[in-house]
Amino acid sequence: MSKRIFPVVSAFGASLMLAIAVAGPARAQLPFDPAAIEQLTPEQRQKALETLGSGNTGGAVASPDGRFRDQQLSTPTAPVADAESQRLPGAAGSSLSTTAGNLRNGGRGEARPEAPAETPARAPEPVEYGDVADEPLKPFGYDLFATGATTFAPATDIPVPADYVVGPGDSVRVQLFGNDNGNYSLLVGRDGQINFPKLGPIAVAGQRFENVRQLLTERVARELIGVQSSISLGELRSVRVFLTGDVRQPGSYTVSSLATITNLLFVGGGVTEVGSLRQIELKRNGRLVQRLDLYDLLLHGDSSGDARLLPGDVVFVPPVGARVSAAGAVKRPAVYELDQEESVDEVLELAGGLLASVNTGTAQIERFEGNKRAIRQVDLARDADLLSDVQDGDFLRVGPVAGAIDNKVRIIGHVRYPGPYQWQPGYTLRSLLGTAQIKASDAKAEAYLPLGLIERTDPATGVRGWVSFNVSAALDPAGASLPLNRDDRVVILTRDDVSYLDSREVRSVVTGDTQAASSCEALQLLSELANSERASRFLKAFSAENAKSTETARTDTDTERCPPLFTAAPRALQYLLEESTAVYGEVRRPGLYPIARGTPLKTLIDAAGGLSNESDRANIEFVSYAEALTTGQPTYRTLNLRDVQAQNLAVNPGDLFNFKPLYVGQEVGTARIQGEVRFPGSYGILRGERLSQLVKRAGGVTSNAYPYGAVFTRVAARTAERDSYRRAASDLQEAMVTAVTSGALGKDAANSAQFLGTVIARLQNAEAVGRVVIEADPAILEARPEIDPIIEPGDLLVMPKRPISVTVIGQVLNPGSQAFSPGSTVKDYVERAGGYSQAADDGRVFVILPNGTAQKLKASFWNYKAQDLPPGSVIVVPRDPAPFNFVAFSERVFGLLSNLAISAAALASISRN
Repeated sequence: MSKRIFPVVSAFGASLMLAIAVAGPARAQLPFDPAAIEQLTPEQRQKALETLGSGNTGGAVASPDGRFRDQQLSTPTAPVADAESQRLPGAAGSSLSTTAGNLRNGGRGEARPEAPAETPARAPEPVEYGDVADEPLKPFGYDLFATGATTFAPATDIPVPADYVVGPGDSVRVQLFGNDNGNYSLLVGRDGQINFPKLGPIAVAGQRFENVRQLLTERVARELIGVQSSISLGELRSVRVFLTGDVRQPGSYTVSSLATITNLLFVGGGVTEVGSLRQIELKRNGRLVQRLDLYDLLLHGDSSGDARLLPGDVVFVPPVGARVSAAGAVKRPAVYELDQEESVDEVLELAGGLLASVNTGTAQIERFEGNKRAIRQVDLARDADLLSDVQDGDFLRVGPVAGAIDNKVRIIGHVRYPGPYQWQPGYTLRSLLGTAQIKASDAKAEAYLPLGLIERTDPATGVRGWVSFNVSAALDPAGASLPLNRDDRVVILTRDDVSYLDSREVRSVVTGDTQAASSCEALQLLSELANSERASRFLKAFSAENAKSTETARTDTDTERCPPLFTAAPRALQYLLEESTAVYGEVRRPGLYPIARGTPLKTLIDAAGGLSNESDRANIEFVSYAEALTTGQPTYRTLNLRDVQAQNLAVNPGDLFNFKPLYVGQEVGTARIQGEVRFPGSYGILRGERLSQLVKRAGGVTSNAYPYGAVFTRVAARTAERDSYRRAASDLQEAMVTAVTSGALGKDAANSAQFLGTVIARLQNAEAVGRVVIEADPAILEARPEIDPIIEPGDLLVMPKRPISVTVIGQVLNPGSQAFSPGSTVKDYVERAGGYSQAADDGRVFVILPNGTAQKLKASFWNYKAQDLPPGSVIVVPRDPAPFNFVAFSERVFGLLSNLAISAAALASISRN
């Protein structure tokens, strides 16, 4: 048998070599001429292909798992650097490329299809001002092959169609049951027959499977009595086919006998972008038997043209035909290949039709006319334009309608349903507010009703500006309703939005601090007015009270905030400032309030939370901005709210109102009285109230009271005393440094410096009492009212009990308190305390009397009578100032020690009471 095949194969090989020699470089990629294949009979073609496959010429080989790995035909020529330069004759623009993997493996490696290159339909062009740049369009349909080749192994587990033609290599499965049972797998031989047990050879090749099944069933029923059969197909044969033309991996492939044209295209990596998707040809024995249009499959799901392949079939992909691009408001923007489409309407059908957003009057066709490009306007609403012809290279651009809604108004801010609403002639603000529904005030946000804004386009200039209105009046059914224009934007404010007008960041921007405007567009626009006349008016209007509260309530991070309203409408901030009126003084919410022009004063007061209880209704200070513009000089006027005409005063932006407080005699604060009074405690004081009156309000002194030893402290005196201690410590420290460096402290400088350091530390840590020496005896104060002090908030009067002791402190051997002895002198008390110590300075002894005064004892003071040293006195024996030898310095030190001793005595008296 091989001897019979050899002459045929030899003749076929000779014809292939001749074809290669004639074709030359143009066919260097294929080792044969497809035309030579078509001249052979089917049997000769099959034998030749088998021979070529066994000679390691490429082709597809089966792996052990039954999957087919596709390989291109190897070529004896060197790899071509530019695959596109090698083209088949008669297929202009087509190419048969060899992948890098096959070049490296000598045509024996596994082929991996290349993904189709995403090249634009044409190079991008410069976009002129006002033009719309088109996104690059991709040719339609080539993404079908982007996922790479799939495996088309011999099908063994899928139903076989009834029209399947049985051929050599197929396996027929036969199951017999009845009188004789058996299972057989019968292989169709090369002679087209199967060897059926007990029936002999039966010719089945070339017949449809349905006919084969009927034939075998009838033979079994007729010749095997009592036996029935079940006929099916087992493993199917493989067929060798050819893929040529503009595909990514042309060559010879072994595929399943159930494979179709599309299966082979997938195996070959798909069609290149210069190949046609609409004129794919299936040739058999040199004749065209089927033409496949992949658009039918992609656009309509019609696979009827996807014919099944037979051994020796050639699938040829010609170059792409005429192309038209469709972009814009179409459902599938892409570059489409034309087949029988000739009109704009048919091109739009290829593109899936028009989008709902299409503007039919803006369609255009860009066309090559000779050496120039021209543009043609197309009205898609006209049938004549839809039926107009299209040409190769046309670019159909369909524009969408404008993105902006043409008949709308919008509302933002403090409403339940913000957003756009349908506008039509006669649509009013009241209707819009009724639909959007202003939110009710709650703990989180309060509606601001004195003013709302409408952002509107001036038809004469085209500039967007603002119109203000009173929200309460707009909601009143009895009032006139304001008509709205197309594209109006209504803004409903909250009190937080209004409070932002008087915020620290707004004031900072107005004064020229541009850093505060970095994160807020509204502040950036406002910064353009910095240092202008309008900015100076804003600064005058800022409320001092509100500014003070916001400074303490906010941190540095607050400057970064920007209310959502001014983010959505940044230009509203400047307008609201210009339309604001300043309200400060005795109102519950001082600040800046934007109002509509002509708003009654009563409405403005209500917007500010109403008057406080301390407000003087008959003494309201008013500055009219309109009058200041007219006269060039602002003037103050006084209003009386008890007058109805004043309540209805028409307020305009820029006006200033200062609501002054009522004059009341009551001081803001209390004074305390402790100790030996009938009703000690805190008392609210009246302006000008004196100490004797406070004692009377406390029920007077008790019988055990000792007015001579009363301690009276005041906040202002405490502050002054604390400052004097700190200042004295600083001065003493400087003097000590000077004395040490100049040698004034003598030889014992170390001990002197230690002593002075102790004094300085006591001064720095001393607790200030703020004691004021006064007369607290009610009888004396009644007789001498000129020494009766006026009470201030924070004053403290401590009325002690009558003491029974005299205290000796300082440089004595046994300091402490001793029982008061009438007639005893200072010397007597010192001797009872053990006398002076070695470090005592007996020449500088002083006495702190119960009323807080200090007296230095002189030489004649040792002869004091007993009444001159009252009970409760404190005798202080200071330390010897040696080695100080300068009088002024020592006097300063002992004066400070005297003050510290007086404070200590006052604190002791207060703590006892």
